[in-house]
Amino acid sequence: DMVSGESFPLDFGCDKLGAIDFKKGCYVGQEVTARVHHKSSPKKAIYQIKSDNNDLPETGSIITINDKKIGELRSHYKNIGIALLRKDQLSDNSEAQIGSNVVTVVR
Repeated sequence: DMVSGESFPLDFGCDKLGAIDFKKGCYVGQEVTARVHHKSSPKKAIYQIKSDNNDLPETGSIITINDKKIGELRSHYKNIGIALLRKDQLSDNSEAQIGSNVVTVVR
């Protein structure tokens, strides 16, 4: 689900999996990754989404809440998918839209 050269590892929880070593120096993106880890938190995260009625559209489809873009669909199987979403735009039991499909963001 990560796009080579575009995805930020902390958005995908790589730090929680032990895939990033914050003690090792000198790797591509090390300064930005360490700064976000130590001084703030990633603005985006991976969430499971689910549509009750329809299969989800193609990967890369824009996800909105109240006509405001909050992220995009990464991968899916039928009506369940993984989406990269802005954390600050979500509330408990968030419902979002992908085109005309209403989806539930599972926390």
